[in-house]
Amino acid sequence: MALKLGYKGAVLGLGEETTWGVAVTPTKFIELTADSLNVEEERLHTGSIPKIYMDDDEVSQSNITAGGEVEFEMRYEGMEYIFKHAMGSVSTSETASFTVDATNNKLDFNIGGSELTATITLGTYPIGTNQATSGSLCKAIYDAIVAAEPTGTYTVSYSTTTKKVTITRSSGTFNLLWYSGTNHSTSIGSLIGFSLSADDTGSLSYESDNTIQPVYTHTFTLTDELPTGLTAEVNLDTTAKTVSGCKINTLALTIEQGGFLKATVGLVGKDMTMGTATASVLPTAQLVTFSHGTITYNSTTKYVKTASFTHNNNLKIDRRFIGSRLIYEPKRSAKIEVTGTFTIDFEDTAEYTDFRNATSRELVLVFTSTNTIKSGVYYTITITFPIIKLTSGVPMVKDAGPIELELPFKAYATDSSTREFNVVINNTLSSI
Repeated sequence: MALKLGYKGAVLGLGEETTWGVAVTPTKFIELTADSLNVEEERLHTGSIPKIYMDDDEVSQSNITAGGEVEFEMRYEGMEYIFKHAMGSVSTSETASFTVDATNNKLDFNIGGSELTATITLGTYPIGTNQATSGSLCKAIYDAIVAAEPTGTYTVSYSTTTKKVTITRSSGTFNLLWYSGTNHSTSIGSLIGFSLSADDTGSLSYESDNTIQPVYTHTFTLTDELPTGLTAEVNLDTTAKTVSGCKINTLALTIEQGGFLKATVGLVGKDMTMGTATASVLPTAQLVTFSHGTITYNSTTKYVKTASFTHNNNLKIDRRFIGSRLIYEPKRSAKIEVTGTFTIDFEDTAEYTDFRNATSRELVLVFTSTNTIKSGVYYTITITFPIIKLTSGVPMVKDAGPIELELPFKAYATDSSTREFNVVINNTLSSI
């Protein structure tokens, strides 16, 4: 037997279940700073009076309770399942990030005869999947090729797997004149990953030489029902403990000066098993730190020392029925609660007045990576509370230095379409 070591494990693996409580193989992985996932086995003891001692046949296994908390430092990629399953819904769209201007709007080609030139309409586009994606760069390139040569059948596509563009003509002759074309200096080739150092000839289909990176926006919103569930696996060196049927009951985020953005996730599950750890591929996006953050209250930037919030789904986590030692799928048993606090230096009575008047204000936390997704485009995480009301706002003197003002709050919805908070993430993931 070999001693298990924390530094060889401490990875949380998550998989999305299609049937609640039926474990699946994890596909997303997060490095942990702490883990308290556990299983409790209750014992049922007889109430019979005879004998001063209790026989071992007078005890039976009773209810099973699985769950606990996991803690980690957030990165700009890797936490998507957490937000989705804590909040309920996510929508993903590609952000327009490919700019065509007068310096890169030409594509020279031929079909065996004289040179033809496709002129792409100027603008900033998402790359899209293929020419069927309305408003995409694939569509704009396709339209320009067909305008220059309407007799052929062409496809222009982008693969989120290879991250390369492919341009195809169905038959005949097709050459892309990246190097020898008249418009070499204003070619679109570099923008879509093709090398301009040589023409592409002798085939009907050409894949770009280099990968290109689109930007994707993921918008997480609160819904009345949570997704089916998660399988959560914690790597314990070569062994792993796995909890099936996980629902996220609570999610807490904390940021303070000099620290990382930290997450604490409260999980309730159906049951736990022990087995072999799944091989993990860890996210490599930059960690989110305090220096990346900007916090605005009532559209005014605030100099904040610490900020935190907790989202409580208020799940009924002990749904039990005769015939099973396990819980049934947890459901919400009360209203969602979103509370938090942020601390600033006391400068005036504006926040005190908001507190006393129960004034509705917007609070926004924006974290912007120092690493770019592509030139001029950065990873971002934006957490917006459309309406908060301060639950206190009285400054307290604690020492001879600057007086601090701790501002606890509760978030509210305006209606079913604008809920207590939402999260928007820009990164490189094409889907969640």
